[in-house]
Amino acid sequence: MYYNANGHLEEAVLLTETGDVMKRRKIEMHISYNGQGFYGFYPMYGLRTVQAELEKVLSGVLEEQTAILPMKGIVPGCSVRIMPVLFGTDAAMECDAIVKECNFRLANDIRVCAAGEVRPDYSLAEEKMIKEYEYHFTNSLYPVTGQELGSYLAEEPLDIDAMQVAADQLLGENDFSSFTTGCYEDPYRTIYNARIEKYESNIVVRFSGTGFLMNMVRGTDTGVQRGIGTRGHTAAHCYENPGP
Repeated sequence: MYYNANGHLEEAVLLTETGDVMKRRKIEMHISYNGQGFYGFYPMYGLRTVQAELEKVLSGVLEEQTAILPMKGIVPGCSVRIMPVLFGTDAAMECDAIVKECNFRLANDIRVCAAGEVRPDYSLAEEKMIKEYEYHFTNSLYPVTGQELGSYLAEEPLDIDAMQVAADQLLGENDFSSFTTGCYEDPYRTIYNARIEKYESNIVVRFSGTGFLMNMVRGTDTGVQRGIGTRGHTAAHCYENPGP
């Protein structure tokens, strides 16, 4: 695979010495990573990104220049539990060996969970994937040392019931133009589930759906937390005044 003049990823057509088209294997690989140490997923010149790290290691493992084909719309700064990517290769290495060798060479903040060969015309668009974003809050005026690491510190008391009611207003297909910092021809997305959970002073906000616009989940988190949880609105008030 290579990037053409328009910046799009295409699969190269390789020929044998006799002029026949060389058969390439297409591999689907499942990865997991902690996004805190990266400048996003997609390549950025001179900066450490997830895709750049994976491609560098894969190229070394397979002993050929390798480019991966990820899904679209990966939010910068997020961490991913499991996500598929595709790449093509002429190497005969077994998929299990690719997984083992990549994990040996990768830093601890990226893991390859599994890999398997798929048919040549397979694309990630065929997978009916549901994306889930998860944000963590520490709701305490004086958190325990280190408790706020990896989470947003919210010192004001939050009404979890009211936040859940507010989150429920986002379920279904909606126009999320006002929740994003990007420009999209199609700003409609479908939210299947929105959950607000509290464990002592730790609050977890989870949204799952067909996809998300840039900074969309951050915008919904801010709206749910700041717009409802800290304005003195109760769950009963939200039911009576659901808003748009």
